[in-house]
Amino acid sequence: MVRPEQWLQGHYEWHFLGQDPIYFGHGLASKKLISYAPSFGAVNCKTTVIPSYVKSGLEKFSAISVRDENSACVVRKAINLDPEVVVDPTFLLDTRGMEEEVQVPRNYLLIYAHSLSKSEINNALNFAHKRRLEVVAIGYSQTWADYNVISPSPFEWLGYFEKADYVLTGTFHGTIYAIKYKKNFVTCDNKGISNKTKTILERLGISHRLVSGDEDFSGLYSAGIDYEKVDKVLSPWVSRSEKFLLEAIEK
Repeated sequence: MVRPEQWLQGHYEWHFLGQDPIYFGHGLASKKLISYAPSFGAVNCKTTVIPSYVKSGLEKFSAISVRDENSACVVRKAINLDPEVVVDPTFLLDTRGMEEEVQVPRNYLLIYAHSLSKSEINNALNFAHKRRLEVVAIGYSQTWADYNVISPSPFEWLGYFEKADYVLTGTFHGTIYAIKYKKNFVTCDNKGISNKTKTILERLGISHRLVSGDEDFSGLYSAGIDYEKVDKVLSPWVSRSEKFLLEAIEK
């Protein structure tokens, strides 16, 4: 029989590894613990009961930042601390010039998603057909795509984003790199990424790029994205995030 405490802790497990208190600072010999941009993922701040080992672990940290508002809410609820909401660490590194040359069609819609619904696939195919685009999927096999690149190197992966005309993703980091490379993109919402992705898209004023269900997103691609407006918010946010990290290290 599963005890209530064990069941509650299950909300804080990673399905690949299970529960590991080390994520919350337990068992670490370091004199200083700093969190930079972690996330509580799909944990719902409003309904979750926070296990004691999570609370005691968070209290060990000398500086705490998170990547989304839901995670900030969990920290406040656990230890009454208002953490800094920072950008994903990939924003702290300029990857321009690191891309490897990739063999790609002249014009293509890039797909980076674990899985997509039938309606999302049909919307993607209809849009690609109208714009005479090839469909290139990377990282995860999409049998309906024109090309599948299952195991690109990290720098080839960047190359596919750099060359893409449009991006359709169902992942948090697909969203991040679409923004980094200033691509016309749409993100298909799902439980695994929703909390993380909503925060950055809302802050950057492009929350409408997160779609769900049977929504036809071709109009979003036609409208495009004003990256000058995005950069006016993103650039100072990156600077504040760098400042947080440096000050946390130097203290």
